[in-house]
Amino acid sequence: MQLTFPHLGEAYLYARLLFKELGVPLTIPPLNSTASLERGSRVSPEEICLPFKLMAGNLLEAWEAGADTVLMPATMGPCRLGQYGELLQRILRKEGCRYRWILLDSPAAIGYRELIRRADSVLDGRKISGERIFSALRQVAILVKDFEEVRRECRLLCGSYRFRGLSASIYREAETLLKTAGDLQSAGAAMQEKRREVRRIKRSRAEETERREEVSVLVTGEIYSCIEPFANHHIADLLEQLNVSFAITPTIGWWIGRTFHLPGCGAGCKKPPVRGGDSFRKERIPCEIGGYARDTVDSVLRAADSGFDGVIQIFPSGCMPEIVAKSVFDRTEHSREIPVLSLIFDEMGGEAGYITRVEAFADLLQRKKRRSLQREYTKKRGQAWSI
Repeated sequence: MQLTFPHLGEAYLYARLLFKELGVPLTIPPLNSTASLERGSRVSPEEICLPFKLMAGNLLEAWEAGADTVLMPATMGPCRLGQYGELLQRILRKEGCRYRWILLDSPAAIGYRELIRRADSVLDGRKISGERIFSALRQVAILVKDFEEVRRECRLLCGSYRFRGLSASIYREAETLLKTAGDLQSAGAAMQEKRREVRRIKRSRAEETERREEVSVLVTGEIYSCIEPFANHHIADLLEQLNVSFAITPTIGWWIGRTFHLPGCGAGCKKPPVRGGDSFRKERIPCEIGGYARDTVDSVLRAADSGFDGVIQIFPSGCMPEIVAKSVFDRTEHSREIPVLSLIFDEMGGEAGYITRVEAFADLLQRKKRRSLQREYTKKRGQAWSI
């Protein structure tokens, strides 16, 4: 058995270390590119969403590299991800890719016993003790949490003139260490050191008066578009170049904790209570409609209460849950006075158009911030004169 899986952000880095620890042969497809997107688009239904086309391209390339078994995340409900496994299997079979499929669904949908049975098939009969498996999974969970905390804190420092370059270098070093680590132990030790390093910067930054002048943005939306850099035209790199502090949610750690009910997984955006309590629950989606649309709406509400200056929602063309979420928080945008920019991605290029829109959005937020600080300064000066 030669295992593979479609790309989902940095998930391949964790998977490489995990399956190496368990002795499972793994084929990692080439990173997403224009070539893989073109191959996936050629065999996919025309109106299917961008994540599907990228996954199809990944699995075509993995088959050519020798893979024969696919480990695929799945989900129940209206979101089309629940049909990806079956549809991909039929499409790829026509292309001569006769994969063996292992679908990992949430315990809420299939139960823990069935989930364990499917996960056990990944080992393909290898005699590995439960203690070793549990230890490896625990180390991966800690590694995910540490890396995401380092990344989150570094991104929030991008707007600081004093620590901008330092935070970027720490994140790049952490990412490189994760890519080159020989095993889980060395990767975990390196990430804990980077975590301590970025925490020291965070404590120093608390004394900076310039923090009030920084523009901060929350990026949220459809999970694949948020996690996979190629699917969002590397929006994190763009915001970093624009000197904007930002956070991206959801993350892989958030998804693991949410799907498998593991407390403490991930280091996503902090979630303080929503201001207004029950009065604002009417603005949310009252029932699950697929994907994580309700979480997108919650993120917009919490962004205003967490001090973010704006929100960027990203999702692929035709994503029904995120389209519904957008229609819900359009009203929230006015009631909370927080600007929201929605970016829709498909297989067409046009990267310059996205860059222009994000640059203009960041510029508008900066102007709004300056006007607010100027009004505050004028008000304080007036109070001083009256005294």
